[in-house]
Amino acid sequence: MQIDRTGTITANGAPAGQLAVFEFSNLAAVRPQGADKFTNAGPAPTAAAGTTVLQGAQEKSNADVIGSMVSLIANQRWFDANQKMIQTQDGEVGSAINTVGKTSP
Repeated sequence: MQIDRTGTITANGAPAGQLAVFEFSNLAAVRPQGADKFTNAGPAPTAAAGTTVLQGAQEKSNADVIGSMVSLIANQRWFDANQKMIQTQDGEVGSAINTVGKTSP
């Protein structure tokens, strides 16, 4: 089975079908629905113009690994600081509870 740049599918040298390639005018209206599925709540998609299909090509990830790691480290530090603040406040409240109402001899 072969797929050419226009999306035409051939099997054993005979045409077997055509890939439908579409463009969405409002990407904000395209929402994920489960794994690998999307729904479109906006206007109907139109046939893609000037798009080529590459059989066997792999798409690169659109994730920024370095930016994600920096963000993760910053969030971890914020979490640690807040945790320390809560522990300090808990210690102060515990100390206040233990000393209020005590009389000195």
